[in-house]
Amino acid sequence: MADDTLTSVRSAIDEAVRLGQQGRLTEAIAAFDEAARRFSGDPSPEARTGVAAAVLNKGLAHHALGDPRSAMEALDEVVERFGADEHPWVRGEVAIALQNKAVLLATAGRLDEAVAAFDQVVAHARDEDDPALRWRSAQALADKVDVLCDQRPTAAAQAVRELVSRFGDDRDRSIVDLTQETVTRCGTTLAEQGRTEDLVSVFGESIRVWSGFEDVTSRYRVAVAHYNRAVAFRDGGRTEEALAEFDGALALLREDDEPPLPAMVARILFNKGVVLYDIDRVEDAVACFTAVRQRFAESDDQQIAGWVARSSFNVARAQVRLGVLEEALTTWRSLAQADITGGAPMDQVAAAAQEEVDWIEAMRLRPGHVRSNAFERSLAALYGTWLDTGIDPESGEQVSREVAEEYIAVQRRLLHEYDEVNEAAHDAAVAVLWDFRDRGRPFGLLLRNFDLESYVAEGGEGRLLALGGQGPSTVETHLMRRLAPRLPLLGVSNPEHLLDRQLGFEADIMPRLEIAGEEWLDRVTDLVTHAALVVVAAHHLTPGLHAELEVIRAQLREKETVVVLTVPDSGLSDSIGAWFGVQQDALPRLSRHSPELAGFPLVITEAAIPWDVIEGVADAAQVLQAVSRAVFEERR
Repeated sequence: MADDTLTSVRSAIDEAVRLGQQGRLTEAIAAFDEAARRFSGDPSPEARTGVAAAVLNKGLAHHALGDPRSAMEALDEVVERFGADEHPWVRGEVAIALQNKAVLLATAGRLDEAVAAFDQVVAHARDEDDPALRWRSAQALADKVDVLCDQRPTAAAQAVRELVSRFGDDRDRSIVDLTQETVTRCGTTLAEQGRTEDLVSVFGESIRVWSGFEDVTSRYRVAVAHYNRAVAFRDGGRTEEALAEFDGALALLREDDEPPLPAMVARILFNKGVVLYDIDRVEDAVACFTAVRQRFAESDDQQIAGWVARSSFNVARAQVRLGVLEEALTTWRSLAQADITGGAPMDQVAAAAQEEVDWIEAMRLRPGHVRSNAFERSLAALYGTWLDTGIDPESGEQVSREVAEEYIAVQRRLLHEYDEVNEAAHDAAVAVLWDFRDRGRPFGLLLRNFDLESYVAEGGEGRLLALGGQGPSTVETHLMRRLAPRLPLLGVSNPEHLLDRQLGFEADIMPRLEIAGEEWLDRVTDLVTHAALVVVAAHHLTPGLHAELEVIRAQLREKETVVVLTVPDSGLSDSIGAWFGVQQDALPRLSRHSPELAGFPLVITEAAIPWDVIEGVADAAQVLQAVSRAVFEERR
């Protein structure tokens, strides 16, 4: 008899469902009503279940017709008529009705009532031994999490803990999957909302419960939890915690090649490298990017290929910062010229690589060949007669041609060594500018008198230059020792001024940009515009310095400029003047009363600069404050 009743109930309800699937919703509602009427007097569990199912489905049909009020009335009827029924089949229908009621309430914006309805589902489907009821309870909690996550993130995090506590290690794998998917979905939503603490809490539940699971799906989802926590910590400036989360994810994924683990490994290694790069652990960052390239270079997965390309791009970024520009150019050229088939993201990497190649190439247009030619002319002017007459121009003594040629060869070797130091200083300046361009890191700019520019004799074949290297000025040395560790500094190189590695100044030589003559003022204008701090160290108002002061004025950077009044090296002036037979140009001395310094509030003598204070400051603004106080004290 029970089987006959069950068959009849199912037949009636199935017929009504078919009408609904055919779009005949009004007829379906009538059929559900008829089924409920037909079996209402039967006390058997089969009939009670059938009536509850008929009224429930009538409500769903009303909802499909766009009549939420009638839908809610039908769902309430199920709960009122059968809410106290203890039979598992009936309880299952009541749980479905409550769950659909909760969804309707949430859709209508009645969030508190919706949450209460979800809680009713959980309470009603309390039978832990019935798989269907246990699933319904887990589904209700998952829906509750989804509803809360958009509007009440903290309450959603609490709901996640409840869901994971009850079903995180359920014996039914489908319930575990539902729980993992819900936690991941909620955590991702919280990440999009910027709810860091709630996100960390939600994904922490994933790590706490599922870290010991060995199946690929669970390992992947726990790795996703670690990854999202890492990103949240990174964005919040908690870099050490971010790195620990990245490492936790990598430990889970290991060397497994089963999808989707490899793509996740590539993504995590890349982003760990980015964090290391941003905190100036450049070599460690390169190790991460290189690991992506080495492990996945042959992958034909489009997503992984994208991480490989991005990693290669960032290796080049790091190479610039490490001062190996040629290696960076090689890496970027390889990316720019590669046969790209990965679509828009890969095209963007290639285009970005070409842009960086163009920038580096432009920055490396150095006038070194001009300098070398000038020194060759200088050698000819100074020692040409020596070869012709055999008389040393300094001592007037007779010297063999072999001695003269050897001496000139030594000078050429010195020129080559000087050139290497100047080139390294230029590449270091490019790295400072690259860091500003790449990450917006502030830098300071030093402008100064070119010590040799007044001692250059113009000849028929071009300029003649003084031979011999020079070390940094005292201002430069102080800046490099006391400020550069916190604020990167660079200057503008004098093409006729050689830096001498023999003097042991490498640690204190400021990075300096070599600029072709025709580009000089434009490039200085760009530097002045973007520098966080400008220091002008000068003693005479040379034409070049006058032009630079006008640039500072035109760019309205007087308040960010410190003018340091230095003392010229008179011994050097005399020796170079005597060597070339020329006199120092009659240039005006610079003082705080010079009209050209009108509007510059921070003019100070070198002796009054508070170097010990500057050594302890953190940024350009604090340097300006310290100098401002010192200027006031000097003028009292």
